[in-house]
Amino acid sequence: MISSPPLDPYGPARRGTVATELALVLPVLVLSVLVCCDFSRVMQHRTVVANAARAAAQQGAMKQFTDYTYADWERRVRACAEEELNCLGTVDPGQALIVPSSYTDDAGYRCVAVDVELPFETVISWGAIPRTIPIYYRAEFRQFR
Repeated sequence: MISSPPLDPYGPARRGTVATELALVLPVLVLSVLVCCDFSRVMQHRTVVANAARAAAQQGAMKQFTDYTYADWERRVRACAEEELNCLGTVDPGQALIVPSSYTDDAGYRCVAVDVELPFETVISWGAIPRTIPIYYRAEFRQFR
């Protein structure tokens, strides 16, 4: 009795299928990873910008100022926001636009508002989405007495 060679369970027609499937799926997987990376970076920058605005507004709300000490108060508020922005590490806080302001609300209380805007750059150009996206946050607190 002559024994026959073992049969290929997938047959000769299936040998290139795995390489073809990988060639079709790999670009989609890489694109998905890049989108997730950029989205997570945007969320991280948004959180840090919000924290910087809140910390600076809280710092400004805790410190009283007069017309003569307003410039010093404004400098301290900006420094507080820049210190929070240093948490990103890869971003220069000098790129951020930090605008502290003070106003009196309808109830007669003095309020402090801090606007922080930081430009965010994506890893790659996505075509429909601009490469540089401004991330903006405004925080407001009533000034403590």
